[in-house]
Amino acid sequence: MSSRLIPVFIGAVVLAACGSDAADQPAPSPAASTTTVALSAGTPGPLPEAPTAIPDFTRFIAAVDTALSDTSYAGAALTDPEVFIATGRLFCELLDDGMTTDGILAEHLDALAAVNAGDVTDADATATGVVLGVSTEVICPQHAG
Repeated sequence: MSSRLIPVFIGAVVLAACGSDAADQPAPSPAASTTTVALSAGTPGPLPEAPTAIPDFTRFIAAVDTALSDTSYAGAALTDPEVFIATGRLFCELLDDGMTTDGILAEHLDALAAVNAGDVTDADATATGVVLGVSTEVICPQHAG
């Protein structure tokens, strides 16, 4: 397995783990996150620049959930938002590395087929496309279009 395919394979495994029974799970409560910057002893260097745009993961999850509402993945984004966010971030990293959307879709579905003994459904393909599409709109808009 190529080193480029490993992250896609991991994303496929994680997305496959969400499965179709996620709709019965309650939505997680939003948690606040904080970032701390530790300065070493001695002469402190410049603080890291703040990101120019912070992705709106609430909007990301809502958009993915809405797009998947008529599939076997309905509710999965609300049940396991971390999985979908991690997959979206992975897709953005692959785009940053020069991979095409078609390449990401193909490799992700191939990896998903390997996890599911060759069985990839239309819902799996739809979920992959939705996560990739919403990622490019919300997480890495520089790749939109």
